[in-house]
Amino acid sequence: MTQPKKSGLSRRDLLKTIAGGTGAVALGALPVASVMAQDPVTITYWHGWTEQWENYVQDIVDAFHAHQDAIRVEPLVVPYADFLVRLTAAIASGNPPDIVTFFGSNEIPGLAALGGITPYADLGPPEEIASIKEFLTPAALSGGVVDGALYGTPSGFGVYDLAWNKDHFEEVGLDPDVGPSTIEELDEWADLLTVEDADGNFDRMGLLHLGFGGGGLPRAWFGNFGGQLYDAENDVITANHPGNVRALEWMMSYSERYGVDRLQRFQSGLSGERGGTQDPFVSERLSMHLIGPWKLGDFHRFAADGFRWGVTHLPPVAGEGDSTGWGSWIWGNYQCIPSGAANPAAAYEFAKWWSGITDPDVMAIVAAWKDTPTTTTGSLAALEVDRIATLFDDHPDYRSFFETMGSPRGLTTPMIPVANFYMDRLGSEISQALRLEKSAQEALDAVQTAVENEYRQF
Repeated sequence: MTQPKKSGLSRRDLLKTIAGGTGAVALGALPVASVMAQDPVTITYWHGWTEQWENYVQDIVDAFHAHQDAIRVEPLVVPYADFLVRLTAAIASGNPPDIVTFFGSNEIPGLAALGGITPYADLGPPEEIASIKEFLTPAALSGGVVDGALYGTPSGFGVYDLAWNKDHFEEVGLDPDVGPSTIEELDEWADLLTVEDADGNFDRMGLLHLGFGGGGLPRAWFGNFGGQLYDAENDVITANHPGNVRALEWMMSYSERYGVDRLQRFQSGLSGERGGTQDPFVSERLSMHLIGPWKLGDFHRFAADGFRWGVTHLPPVAGEGDSTGWGSWIWGNYQCIPSGAANPAAAYEFAKWWSGITDPDVMAIVAAWKDTPTTTTGSLAALEVDRIATLFDDHPDYRSFFETMGSPRGLTTPMIPVANFYMDRLGSEISQALRLEKSAQEALDAVQTAVENEYRQF
């Protein structure tokens, strides 16, 4: 599923929002109900999915209603650009929703540090919390845990792999069934696949970095260059890790080779990932592109008849591939229960059900919406679900994402209180570097300094 733009609030912004108009309110002091009301109970659920994904959410809610009759869920779409502002205001006023979905883990550490979300240990017995932690993969678990406490479970999970257009490969004499095996091969093929018009403008790009600098895509490459974002063992920010610098310098080489102005003109004519038939990969403006598992369903829904694609893991630098897996950006959409929610126990039951903890078969509904791949899951128990196993037969590329999900080279959100600030600043500085306004070292040094300063305030 897609990741809409985040609002990017720092700790100071959060505190201002919480205090705004009502005086400062300590989030940790807000009451947390510990038992469900008498049945049936209705819980309010905020999420940011729009367009076709709003229907996806409703289908899952309907399945939950069919599963039991003690809890009713009322979903409400809250634009994600305003999500954190509205949520913190609702928490501060004592009238938050019962459950929310965050697109990624960025907001979770900051809200946990401020007491704005309820730890699952307040809602379930210790043995159940332990079983939840065991059920989830390490990457899925990490996105919901702050300082050892579980605050959220994934509603769906995503990774990025590399897709290619098989017809474009055949057009330039490449084997349509084999993706690039190294970064060097990727560069060579990207040049072959790029098409210019008579005026020197691009009709098609083999691979595009510029224009997608604010999201997870650029940092998805860091792991294959040996990079990292945070040293958890020593509690050290590592934004300017040498591997990150190498990866960003490689991405910048595309801006240098093709020209920032020409790339920006090309990118300005592209639709976003939610563009349906106008999606830049579906509309064949890009020959290779980083995609999440949800795009496999989009290919079936929106691509022209005969559209052919392949999927592979992100290739390593030549000579640096090893047995530890593949680099990627690994993230999930997490269900969290705000402090002061009226019905936290009922919300907890809904979160467990959606994640497949109550019944692993539910993961087929979540991961295989309309019988096409939609997301990966937070647990490899999904691989034992018949409907998902069948999906691998019909969509063999889908398995690649599950393989990448377990890779230790994949990067995840650092679970520190300034994670939201960190990811926003990283996206901004990467964008500047890709526009050749800064060197890779300068851009990542700026992130390092800013995040270290912000982190020291906690």
